[in-house]
Formats: sequence, C-alpha cells, structure tokens
Amino acid sequence: MALVRVFIASDSLNYKEALGKMLKKLPHIFKVEGSSDLLALEEKVVESQPDVVLCAIKGNDIPVSLLGKVKGQCPQTTIVVVAKSHRTADLTAMLEAGIDAYIGTIAPGYLVRILELVCRSDIVVYPKLLITCAREMGTAKELNQVNLAQYNLTPREREVFNLLVKKYSNREIARELFISESTVKTHVRNIFRKIGAKSRNTINTRE
Repeated sequence: MALVRVFIASDSLNYKEALGKMLKKLPHIFKVEGSSDLLALEEKVVESQPDVVLCAIKGNDIPVSLLGKVKGQCPQTTIVVVAKSHRTADLTAMLEAGIDAYIGTIAPGYLVRILELVCRSDIVVYPKLLITCAREMGTAKELNQVNLAQYNLTPREREVFNLLVKKYSNREIARELFISESTVKTHVRNIFRKIGAKSRNTINTRE
C-alpha cells in the first residue's frame, strides 16, 4: 500500500511539531512531505502536491478563502482542517470551498481514523457542529452534503436522524416511517449515543 503523503500547516508552531511527531510514529502509513505557516501554505502545497493537507488552527479565524484557493489548484489533494470553532457559518463556508474534513481534536487515534476516512473520499465533519448545521439547513436533501458514515448509523437511524433535524416529534417520525413510537425512541437513543448528543434539546426536537 502506498504511503499517504501529508503536508502540515498551522498558525501554531507547537501544533505543527505535535502533528509532525504524531504522523512520523506511523512511517508505514504516512510520509510527512513538509510543513509551513499559513502564509506559505499555498505555494508549498502547489509545489509538493501532497495527498493530504492537514491544517491545524489554534486561533479563532479559519482561512477558508486560502484553503479554497489551494483546493482549486490542487483538486486531488484532500484538505483536513483541525479547529475548535462551533460556528455553522464556518462549516458551510468550508463545505462550499471544497474542504474534505473538519474535526475538533488532534487526539492520535481519532486523527488517524479521520485521515483513513478522508483518503477514501468520505467527507468528515465534527459531530456537534454537524447537528447544528443540519438543523439550520432544515432538509434531509441538504444534509446529504455531509457524510454520516463515520458514526456508523444504520440506514433506518439515518432516516430517523433526518427527521429529527427537521424537528419531527416521535409520533410524527413513527407515522412517517410506519414504525411504532417505542421503536422510534430506541433509534433516537442509539443515534444520540453514536453522535455524542446528550438530549433531544441538542437538536431542537420536540416530544
């Protein structure tokens, strides 16, 4: 299996060094092509044409425009953003710019799993932000812009989730899907467990 060539960019020297050390511990999977600050990102990536750009943002502002330009010049390169923003506008802008993944942590095991997913052409989004964005989008059709495969939802759970974000009640979901309310409640519990939601209020559903 060919090594995944990764270029690291960040507004934080500590982040760059930490990510570099993390990936270099897995030489059978990843090859670090180089690293830079955000100012040199576009030039370096266009020059090296890596498989993945891993962009870790410590500050509050995500350079969506810059990353969109990089994606435009290197469409085959997968772009992964690591940041802690929970703003729906940031997610929407990143999806529109062609960003492939947005996550909120650089925990080693989690990050490796995310890189594996995006290298298979999946789109990956931070769960809590996904819920907020899906609610504001308001339709299952628009929700399909993001990929729920990473949360291992069953086909039926996806159907229930799409109705939850449209603010359907348990009774309405049961009627829509021709299942019992008790079955709906079971699906809702499983969905919350898988995506990390704590209550129905998290996604503004109603009883």
